[in-house]
Amino acid sequence: MKITLKTFLLTAFTLFLFNSFSYAQTKAERIEELVNKYGERSKFNGSYLVAQDGKVLAKGGVGAANIGNK
Repeated sequence: MKITLKTFLLTAFTLFLFNSFSYAQTKAERIEELVNKYGERSKFNGSYLVAQDGKVLAKGGVGAANIGNK
């Protein structure tokens, strides 16, 4: 089987693009995903704020507002 340079480069470029898009989450998206996973497993309940260099990256709340009413 003979693979041409054009076919090889096209395949490599396609794999590179796929890999880039699958890891294209921002820090904020990764933080929110992590906090939400902890909330779904009842490992975290409350509000969060994550900042870096004086800039807010992510903020929000997870869980019940009042556990007594849950």
